[in-house]
Amino acid sequence: MASRLLTPRHHSVCPGLPPLIKTPITSINTYSTLPLSSPIEEETLPYYNPQHYYPVKLGDIYNTRYQITTKQGYGAYSTTWLSLDLQFRPSLPFKVIIWDLFEGEHLFGDIFDAKGGHDPFRHLALMVAYLGSPPGEFMGRSETTEQCFGRDGVWIAHEEAAIPAVSLESKEKRLSGEEKDSFIRFIRSMLRWLPEERKTAKQLLEDPWLLA
Repeated sequence: MASRLLTPRHHSVCPGLPPLIKTPITSINTYSTLPLSSPIEEETLPYYNPQHYYPVKLGDIYNTRYQITTKQGYGAYSTTWLSLDLQFRPSLPFKVIIWDLFEGEHLFGDIFDAKGGHDPFRHLALMVAYLGSPPGEFMGRSETTEQCFGRDGVWIAHEEAAIPAVSLESKEKRLSGEEKDSFIRFIRSMLRWLPEERKTAKQLLEDPWLLA
């Protein structure tokens, strides 16, 4: 993932970085199981090489908005960090802001009112533009959704916010062809109306776009 954030095309090689070294496969029977209660510092593992990963540090701020607060874990292809949205305040998984870093603009930048506060109507309207109408199961989950959608899922909050004429495909401007389609599928796997349908961190690490 680091190379995707550093270069326009994911198959490019980052200048100055050494090539990845393949290590021989060892039988799983030679490993011992560690107790779940024992914390592990991944950077002390034998094959960990910091030069293979983007040099994120606690306190770093990206796009003048997202501040790194915690390292969540280290895997074969990336390190997952937790960041704080300095404008909107809730903590967001670092992978959810891949779009903002990769594209150089906020996917949900136009969701604030004239005073800079979060506007739930504009937020939902933008979600409809990106994902289409929500499923019926989503409708009764908050008072705001009941004010925005009819029973058939049609947008009814026209006075509060209009559905913008935008889509994920039109917003994405750096890629083309199958590479673009794969990236959009990756983003859609995180942008789901129902949280339980969103891919887990483990599933995201196995996504074809990251592994290509």
